[in-house]
Amino acid sequence: MPLYEYKCNSCLNLFQVLKSVNERDISEKCPFCDSQKTIRIISQIRYFPCNTSTYSGG
Repeated sequence: MPLYEYKCNSCLNLFQVLKSVNERDISEKCPFCDSQKTIRIISQIRYFPCNTSTYSGG
């Protein structure tokens, strides 16, 4: 299951929720202030390039 990030429009806190892809558009309640005014935000991804000199091809 993916981890989605949300931002609360009331208290401006960020929080994460682990849920299925099918539930991604269901709004979440803020765990800090209990507001329903939250939006899903696009998270940054991390890319770790493979060192081709040590890659075994397996």
